[in-house]
Amino acid sequence: MRIVCVHLNLATESGDTRMLYMKARAFMDLGHTVVVYTGNLDRSFFPDLNASLDIRTVRDANIDYRARGGILGKMASRIMGIIQESRVVAALNNAVNEEFDILDCQNDVSYRFGDRYKRFHPKTLVIWTMNNCPFYHSHKNNPLENLLSLLISAVTEWRVKKHSRSIDVVIVNDDEQKKVAMRALPEAKVSVLRIPVDFKSFYRPITEPAPGQISLLSVGSLSPARKFEDTIMAGKLLKIKGLAVKVYIICRDYWNDRKYKAKLLDLVAKEDLSDIVGFHFDGVTEQELKTIQEQSDIFVFPNHMRIWGMAAFEAMAAGLPLIVARTTSVAEVLEDGESAIFVNAGQPEEIAEAAQALITNPARYKSIAAAGQIFVRDHLNWPQYVRNILMFKNNA
Repeated sequence: MRIVCVHLNLATESGDTRMLYMKARAFMDLGHTVVVYTGNLDRSFFPDLNASLDIRTVRDANIDYRARGGILGKMASRIMGIIQESRVVAALNNAVNEEFDILDCQNDVSYRFGDRYKRFHPKTLVIWTMNNCPFYHSHKNNPLENLLSLLISAVTEWRVKKHSRSIDVVIVNDDEQKKVAMRALPEAKVSVLRIPVDFKSFYRPITEPAPGQISLLSVGSLSPARKFEDTIMAGKLLKIKGLAVKVYIICRDYWNDRKYKAKLLDLVAKEDLSDIVGFHFDGVTEQELKTIQEQSDIFVFPNHMRIWGMAAFEAMAAGLPLIVARTTSVAEVLEDGESAIFVNAGQPEEIAEAAQALITNPARYKSIAAAGQIFVRDHLNWPQYVRNILMFKNNA
């Protein structure tokens, strides 16, 4: 088959960019012809993955989602991002005239290109890979920010309903996103396909923690929903118990969330934890991430909302046992006490207890880590993922 993958911005070293490249390569490994279209491209990110790909840049729109600070700054950045993406979509409409068997649009407003393309090429199966639902709303503590977020979400949902009527299949990561997508897109087929992991790249043999030492790792964009404070406080509790503790927090500040950043820094200062907590507010490179994984003993995913976290599964592939909040989508696919340890959201003492129980019982530590690693290898792999996509075309 001839397949075209569309991603508006491939000039970032992000999981989203890696996913597009891995997906394209997986299609090619099965013998299909793949063309990638984008608005921004930087081949220095994941060069080993993009080297053999046919990538065509239609426009350099300098897409920048980073907020300038404050509620109005966040709102302005979100609006500017939509405008910039819309320019890329317009350029795609003029540039992509070939007919493909499958068109896979990945990220927020790329669906608008897919919707228009389908009208001129009705035989093409058009897929929208909705990694992050653009109209999903999570409650904000600030009343004004919550109101503005609700307004933007409502407008975005209206735009999606208006400009995605020709989309054949919507792919989401978890059951929560499926419910939201089905509400807005009742005529489309909405399917849950969990994002795979580049297992070979992240794999590392399981090693036991050194006696009396423990290192916790949490990764995600800087957001109050991530609840990094729970990991930090778990580190404090472990320190009180006499363990040599290190806490790594990789939390790229995409949205310039000065309030939450200050909260975390103030917490570390107040609790006198600067000697054990290390922040990476600018994010890290993939190689730096792998180095930190190697230095860590346990991955903690304490989110208080349903969210799919690739970093958790990458850490599991790297041989780290996972402690995860029951409220997350990650917990949907794992077994408590078998492939991960579940804790209640907002309970750092449970994280500390689970972590201590793991490092004081090497057999259990290895068992949880090995079961998680096997789960990622067997259930989150790219060949099966793209075969599922091809089945949509075969069954059309």
